Amino acid sequence: MRTNYARAGRRALSSFIDLFIVLITTALLYFFPFTMIIGRIVDKDYKNNIKKPYDAITEKYSGKTNLFGNSDQGIYATFEALFDSNTKTITLNKEQYNLYTAYRDDAYTNANKYINSAQERITNDSKDEMAGRSVAEDLYVFGSYAYYAYQVLLKYPHNGENALYTSLKNNGTLSDDEYKTLVDQYNEDINNSYKELIVALNDLYVSYATARPDAKTLNTISYSTLKDNHKGLKIDFTQTNEFNDESKAKITSFIDKYYNWARAITTTTQSLEDDKTVSFSEEAHDIFYYSIGCSEVNEKTIYIEKYSKHANISVAYLLIAFTVIFVGYTAGMNGYTLGRRVCRIRLVRKADLSQIEERYEAGEIDDEERRVLIKKARKTNPLVAAAHDSALKYFYFVVIGLYSLVIAAIVFVVVSIVDVVMISIKSHRTIRDFITLTEVIEVNTI
Repeated sequence: MRTNYARAGRRALSSFIDLFIVLITTALLYFFPFTMIIGRIVDKDYKNNIKKPYDAITEKYSGKTNLFGNSDQGIYATFEALFDSNTKTITLNKEQYNLYTAYRDDAYTNANKYINSAQERITNDSKDEMAGRSVAEDLYVFGSYAYYAYQVLLKYPHNGENALYTSLKNNGTLSDDEYKTLVDQYNEDINNSYKELIVALNDLYVSYATARPDAKTLNTISYSTLKDNHKGLKIDFTQTNEFNDESKAKITSFIDKYYNWARAITTTTQSLEDDKTVSFSEEAHDIFYYSIGCSEVNEKTIYIEKYSKHANISVAYLLIAFTVIFVGYTAGMNGYTLGRRVCRIRLVRKADLSQIEERYEAGEIDDEERRVLIKKARKTNPLVAAAHDSALKYFYFVVIGLYSLVIAAIVFVVVSIVDVVMISIKSHRTIRDFITLTEVIEVNTI
């Protein structure tokens, strides 16, 4: 008997229908009751205490978009409108100049303030008790400032007179070899000094955590962000020392270097009257932009811990719930899902039907008995159906998705393409078909 295998188109459509059903079910359960349950786990009134103020700050800086696509400009958009992408310059009037240099100076002032405060709070009980925010929150803001400074410094290698090496090469002052040597040395110096800052900052976290174990500082988003942002630098965070004045000097040395350069790049000697403007280079644009970013982080930091916790729990729920629902759905319907019913295909066990066909041709069984025996031979086990449609098809996506949804999506697309190719060739079976000893055929051939 010739088996009429389900074609790739039908299988893809049925998979899409089933996926859509499970996703809708997962989403509906999230909106009620799980979003309420997760919110209560994080905060007794998560919506009003955390989400609304956090989102309000986001809208203040990034703007607000409604259902019709209209957007209220935020601080970033207002700032970016001043930048000319063709000439790579930003032009400011007196009011704008005062505003953005204030962002620049406030970011530096706050960074110093939070480091000083964190150091004092290690040994000063009263100062720690009177502080409005936790050390982890203050250090989150400082860490953001240092990270932004590091990114900008690496982007614009320059000499002691603040001249960019790229400009010196372009105007013929530096040869290609000289340029490469100077940039390599510059990057090495910046990386080394930044590594020293991160090591010292880690010492500050650990020293405070040792003095205040109840604060659980090392279990915060603030501390995990410090480690996650610097995996590429290969810093051994298990090696720590007591935070002292030498540690602090390594921190201030780096941010002072950045601020002195940033201030020089973004300061004008012109007398700005009300009708005058001043233009700055692309470096100044980035300095101002990241200074605004530090202001946003500073406002958000009291909410970030709980907001991030809510997001992490929500992602974990969605991935786990998706898996559980899909397994229940496919196992409960024994592989004959709604998608397959619509497309008139079915998942069946790969079976040798030759003996049944021989008995039928010999007249030992009639047509109805033949159909019953074939159905019995091809009947799948619910657990096998669940493994085929859920575990082997989406489990890898869930596991990878816990680390990166983007990578998981890429892997999913690649696997889907491989499936289509295998369905289209002679075997007409995917890898999971071979693993589970199943095949997908049209219903009228059962």
